Amino acid sequence: MTILQFLNQIGFVSHPFYSLNADQEAIQLEEYFVTPDYFEDLWGDPFLPFSNIIYAPRGGGKSAQRIMLEKRAEIEKDVLPISYINHDLSKFSSIDNVNINYHLFALNQLLLASFFKKVAKTDEEVKNQFKYKDRQFLFKLAKQYLYNNPSYPSSEVKSLKKFNDTLMDFWRVARSPITNIIRGLSKKQGLEIDLSITPYANQLESTHKENLNKLIEYCVKSGFVSIYVFVDKVDEQSLTGNDASASFKLIKDLLLNLTIIELPNLCFKFFLWDALKEFTYIHGRPDRVKVFDISWTKENIHDILNKRISTYSENKFSTIQDVLEKKNSINKILLFSEYSPRDAIRICSKIMSEQHKSNPSSNVFEDRIVDIAIMNFAKEKSDELVKLYKNSNFIQKINAVDFTVTELINSKLTQSEDQIKDTLQELVKSSLLMKIENNLEKEEYAFLDIRLAFDACSNMNIDDFINKKVYKCHAINCSHTYYRDFDKTKFRCPKCNTENL
Repeated sequence: MTILQFLNQIGFVSHPFYSLNADQEAIQLEEYFVTPDYFEDLWGDPFLPFSNIIYAPRGGGKSAQRIMLEKRAEIEKDVLPISYINHDLSKFSSIDNVNINYHLFALNQLLLASFFKKVAKTDEEVKNQFKYKDRQFLFKLAKQYLYNNPSYPSSEVKSLKKFNDTLMDFWRVARSPITNIIRGLSKKQGLEIDLSITPYANQLESTHKENLNKLIEYCVKSGFVSIYVFVDKVDEQSLTGNDASASFKLIKDLLLNLTIIELPNLCFKFFLWDALKEFTYIHGRPDRVKVFDISWTKENIHDILNKRISTYSENKFSTIQDVLEKKNSINKILLFSEYSPRDAIRICSKIMSEQHKSNPSSNVFEDRIVDIAIMNFAKEKSDELVKLYKNSNFIQKINAVDFTVTELINSKLTQSEDQIKDTLQELVKSSLLMKIENNLEKEEYAFLDIRLAFDACSNMNIDDFINKKVYKCHAINCSHTYYRDFDKTKFRCPKCNTENL
């Protein structure tokens, strides 16, 4: 029995947790998208557009929100959306060589292509607003950015096959040999136009920034009140990878250039890995570019899982508890997801795989299977979080959720005192570890991520770990969850300073 047959047997039409990438689910995303509180603020007012930065950890829902904003922009007749998510760095040997002209060139490519696609669908009155000089300038830009440039994807060029008709419409009323040139090229090459051999006036040469300004002017003339540029996947490129500093270098010349991101009728929505925050705060202007941090509550993640279960079962199930042997297993799933949409999906995917391997005759996901899946995921996630450190066994050897430097030095760790302190500082810098401020007598630390905390106590089962190491503050207006060795002593809540019961 395949896993799909197994899921069909339970009542799913397809795997509800197969994909971890929002771009692969763009069609279905609307059916189970959970809207954050600030979503309307992020969209803003197209008649008075402002640029924003949206921070989130990896798997925190950046791309899902970007896609939903793109979908909204597509149906707004006043807005021209641009998706700046493919960053071709093949011509660079170092990320330090990327500059503003690289971004302006790419933006002009995308904007010009979108402009022609949109204007091709408009009426003659709009097209006839463009004078002869404007038409010739557009012809020059098409040659420069689209047809005479090997970096522009051939698939995109092919998608502009009707570009021929659009250009003919633009030059239809112009008394110029250009019309005959385009018509002649069209007869020779069908719907493909070789603009690379077509001359244009030398006086039309200009900088990429001047071209951007002119394209914005043409977009407004075509009836668009604003252009929304969605910037994403900065940290997923060949020269950036897991390096937050390199990711910042890729985007900084655009992100920090207020003369570009504050151009009239243009706004940027930067969806950035939250590890870039320290760099943008130092060099950026948060007073001029509004910042949003994506954060999810337990209820949000529960809602996301419920909507997926409902969508992929065609409403046979309404909540994830409908397919769990023990309804309260959902609490363990949510807790170990650290309220990350992607990690919640990964856990649920592992649960389905483990159930298929262990007992495919079951029509529910057994509690023991939930525990196995969570334990496997916690170990996997812990390794991912600390994979940059040389001593991969560092976490497993701690055998505690909170600890002092002295305790680590006296333990069986093979690292020196300096190496231990360096590793701890790296974990603190990565927001995986915190220094316990209310213990002034000792240099004491505690894990901030439950997957690391559980991996450090790998000799415990999940229920014992939750009962002894996890605490939800009961103070009024708090309810913060934190991790300590509560079976050994009492601690104060790091958020409200209330001592645990």
